[in-house]
Amino acid sequence: MVLDDGSYMDFGEASDSLDWREAVDCLPVGEYTVVGNEPIVSEVLERLRSRGSKAWDEKSAAEWDEEEADEEEA
Repeated sequence: MVLDDGSYMDFGEASDSLDWREAVDCLPVGEYTVVGNEPIVSEVLERLRSRGSKAWDEKSAAEWDEEEADEEEA
């Protein structure tokens, strides 16, 4: 997961443990791009959003960046 400050948190093999849930719960409300494989991406997105953060998956974030670039060119 890419954090709003540009740092990176890798959940890797943590999907089977509760540790990743605790790590997500400790994050401040902010903007996050979640990078990884299902089903953990959906769970992380849901958990972040339920706490008031803005969160996207990697594909949605890339599409949003492209739309923003197109608007700037127009």
